[in-house]
Parts: sequence; C-alpha cells; structure tokens
Amino acid sequence: MRTLTQSAKLRTKTQLRPVIRQGVEVDRYFKLLELMDASDDDLADLMPSPACNRRLRALLPDLKKVESVSKAIQGEDVSLLDARVWLDGLISIKPYYARFIGTISLPYN
Repeated sequence: MRTLTQSAKLRTKTQLRPVIRQGVEVDRYFKLLELMDASDDDLADLMPSPACNRRLRALLPDLKKVESVSKAIQGEDVSLLDARVWLDGLISIKPYYARFIGTISLPYN
C-alpha cells in the first residue's frame, strides 16, 4: 500500500496487513549505510554528513512511535477516546506535534 489511507480502506475488507513502505525505507537506509564505503568520492558527495546521520538515527524511534499510533488508530474497535489518548501521548513525547495534531478538551472517564 502506498499510503495509510489505502491501508485503512483495505482493513475494512480483510484482516491482512500490508507493509507500509516508509518504515521499511528508513530501516533499509541505515542497514545500507553500514555497507557503504565513505571513502568513495562518488558516494561521499551523495551521502549525508555523519552529524546528519546521528540526527536521523535519533529521529527513528520517534518516527516508529508515530507510525505505530497511526496504525493503531486505523484498527477496528477504536473509540475516539482511545485515539485522543494515543495522540495526547505523542504530544507529550514531542510537544511540537500539537501543531499538526491539534488539541481539544475531552473528559477522560
């Protein structure tokens, strides 16, 4: 599936779950990075700097959390309260996410 929307539509028809490409590509990048020769001039021009790679590695766990919440929200039997709790959890990890997710006041009963 190319997008989460397509994946969500498929979930209404079957219990099978496709692999979403974005998560696979990020993991594949770090696996390939270990095999690349940084001393190769042709590759060195195209590769991110070591500092950039460290920042990307630091972002990877956060991206996986966002992906897992996104998949969970699209599951069956998910209430609006469940979704709000998960999204609030993301906002507590990174307050910057509030800019994209939005905040509303819900009673947690």
